[in-house]
Amino acid sequence: MTDFNSLLVADRGQKAHPIHLVDKNSFEDWAKTRPAEDLALLKAHRFDGKTGFAFVILPRKADELEVVSAVADTESLSPWCLAKLGESLPEGPTSLHRESPARQRSAGCSRSTASKPTALKTTSRNAAHASW
Repeated sequence: MTDFNSLLVADRGQKAHPIHLVDKNSFEDWAKTRPAEDLALLKAHRFDGKTGFAFVILPRKADELEVVSAVADTESLSPWCLAKLGESLPEGPTSLHRESPARQRSAGCSRSTASKPTALKTTSRNAAHASW
């Protein structure tokens, strides 16, 4: 049996690459908040938020990046929703953000504070550290 305790890392506000989780219901609203270069990259990858387990790496300056990943339902996640990301992302700390722009507007929150981030640290091609 796998000991998941060694895979959990507390989110202490450390610098991390954000992973935005979207689904078919939240993608369009989330996309409206993104810069033109992100939209062009999403279009080039034909990313529409509807295909589960699909993701796109959105490059930033220097070695920074953001990731957007489609899941079936952002309100009902399981470890399997993120399994492919752990294998596919470059090494480094990441932080999960479940996007719900409607909730953000009603709560008056900014995109980065709308949901409690979850730490996910990718340490190798086959392992990810997470907490939630």
